Amino acid sequence: MVIPFIGKWPAYFPLFLKGCAQNTWLDVLFFTNCPKPQAPPPNLKFFSATLSSISRLASEKLELPLTFTHSYKLCDLKPFYGKVFEDYLKEYDYWGYGDVDLLYGDAKAFLVPLMQEGLDVISNRREILSGSLALLRNNEDMKMLATHIPEWKERLQSPKHENLDETANSNIIWEGGLKTDLPPQCFTKLISDKLETGSLKAHFKYTCREHLEPGERIYYKNGQFMAPDGPMAYVHFVNLKRSFSFRFPRWKQLPDEFFITDTGFYKPGNKLAYTVVSTGRKLCGKGRLMAGEIYRKIKAVKVRKLQSETRPEFLEMH
Repeated sequence: MVIPFIGKWPAYFPLFLKGCAQNTWLDVLFFTNCPKPQAPPPNLKFFSATLSSISRLASEKLELPLTFTHSYKLCDLKPFYGKVFEDYLKEYDYWGYGDVDLLYGDAKAFLVPLMQEGLDVISNRREILSGSLALLRNNEDMKMLATHIPEWKERLQSPKHENLDETANSNIIWEGGLKTDLPPQCFTKLISDKLETGSLKAHFKYTCREHLEPGERIYYKNGQFMAPDGPMAYVHFVNLKRSFSFRFPRWKQLPDEFFITDTGFYKPGNKLAYTVVSTGRKLCGKGRLMAGEIYRKIKAVKVRKLQSETRPEFLEMH
């Protein structure tokens, strides 16, 4: 799996490292300007890189002038990682891309059997190709597959984040539509169309969780996740981390057993402590949300006042 990461390691990065340490079958290749973590798992490899160096490499491999000015734009490059980083991927049967705001459980139990089936594309979400973790066969067809996306050159060269890897910034899926209803300028639509015609073999099923209902618990024990609806490969914090009530743990060492709720991480055994801490986080979250609303209203009032003070005055003509 290839992950270009430019900036600063997030506070939750130890969770990602923990998950990787328990999934040694999965090699993760980082291209980053961040310092190498102390004693990382052996299946993680770190290569020095900058936005400029990644831009040059992508330009060379895709034969297209590219200049990436912000790291989030690299999400649009994800479907092309197999080609861009092909010199680093020669020994692998599959290549892939993913995010670091997640914690792996026993991902091997879910993904390795799918690779053994010889699938061309493996997504960990049902409705879209999962940007958090997607795997593709390491052959020339899959490396160049994304070049069949209409307008891929223009969208890669655009300074905006075009969401090429998932939905092209369309809300159709979230409004009840299907993958085949998506705009053609995205990887999900391309793969879905080819799956419909039998041009490739793909897996689109949920093996991760990205949302927890209030009171819902996901249990982690000895490297495995168990949710109310069954085991899962990993938890992706993409939505949880945006909640004012959610907290990542400050444990010096991640225990072998804990559970996750919509307010954060907890060790099992002390119901009173959980109730107190969870309630406190919810109250604190509501307070921060209210403070944010008040701040936005005050700011809006100040803007309107400034606009009224700077509005030109027109003299009446007599």
